[in-house]
Amino acid sequence: MAGKFDGFGPLQTSPLRDQVYTALRQRISNGLFPDTGVVEQELSETLQVSRTPVREALFQLCREGVLVKRGRGYHLPPLSPEERSQISEVREVLDPLMVRLALKRSGATILERLRPAYIAEQAAHRAGDTRAFVQAHAEFRAALRDGARNDRLAQIIELLDDQIIRQRMITHAIPENRDHTLRTHARIIAAAETGEPEHGAEAMEELMRFAQVYLNSC
Repeated sequence: MAGKFDGFGPLQTSPLRDQVYTALRQRISNGLFPDTGVVEQELSETLQVSRTPVREALFQLCREGVLVKRGRGYHLPPLSPEERSQISEVREVLDPLMVRLALKRSGATILERLRPAYIAEQAAHRAGDTRAFVQAHAEFRAALRDGARNDRLAQIIELLDDQIIRQRMITHAIPENRDHTLRTHARIIAAAETGEPEHGAEAMEELMRFAQVYLNSC
């Protein structure tokens, strides 16, 4: 039985397909997509729209590798070791670039979003709340994506983030991994404060290497 997809009122303006797609992507990015998946008919009833825009949005998410269809339901995809490794290789290049551009182009103004997200990460870590940590982590990364001021880069990184959200939930359920992420984010904030983009990029490069080693050990 698929989980109920709560948290939305009716969608009324067009194009409905794009609204459904955006709503689903937001829930996925924030770690709020039901673990048991969603069913087209139930999602249509929750959003109070016809099944056509729901079906189209779900089809696009499957085509992008963000969801997979199993039986009647749609689920977050389980990634093979090879798929995880391939995504990690791409992130080793793109994530440090994102940090470098964000700190160069947005300067200290990016701290207005990074600091609250980091504080929320710390609180979630102390509480052992993986879902809350992933939500705060998503906001930290969103601040970096926006701060980089490169729409193409942001689209690619956001898509990769959504493809690995299930793996991210598993990874951040481990306190040591959350702690390592927090240390990296603290270094990025410090680099933003001192105006040293390369230091922030180096911190992200180290985190990506740590992530690759962790994935190889799984």
